[in-house]
Amino acid sequence: MKKLLLISLVFLCFISISVVAKGRSDSLLCLEITGKIHPSSSDDRSACKVELMLNDVVTDSVILKSGKGKFFFDLKKDRHYTIRISRPGHITRHICVRTQIPDKYMDIYDFVFETRLVPSKDAENINRANEKMHLPVARIFFDPRKQCFYYSKVMNNAAGSDLCRGK
Repeated sequence: MKKLLLISLVFLCFISISVVAKGRSDSLLCLEITGKIHPSSSDDRSACKVELMLNDVVTDSVILKSGKGKFFFDLKKDRHYTIRISRPGHITRHICVRTQIPDKYMDIYDFVFETRLVPSKDAENINRANEKMHLPVARIFFDPRKQCFYYSKVMNNAAGSDLCRGK
């Protein structure tokens, strides 16, 4: 009987440690980012590649087939990510995401956006005077005044993009 009780106690401790460890790793998450990539025209059916990068290393990626323009990534706090969106025949776009948030904010936040890639052939017509097509289209960051993640409109306008906050 003592042996059974000891085995049960060890098993219970093991389960408790597993749950606590899982809670700690989940507490690093702070942002669920969802994006939708619209086709540049009604006849554009090429696949789109979306990559999540941390320190210039791809940590996650997804290939969006035609008509399937949505993706999502879970991001950890206190990191600097880049989302790279590419499609054949289009300008590759980058979105910088900074997940540094004050310690008092413990929630997991959502950020939803939509964008459209610029066809390579149209890049000169859209922004001839602006040579910033290689710059990020937006910088997403935590705004303590609004208590949510938001994006830099100044960078958005300077890069000539149509990134917009989704619904």
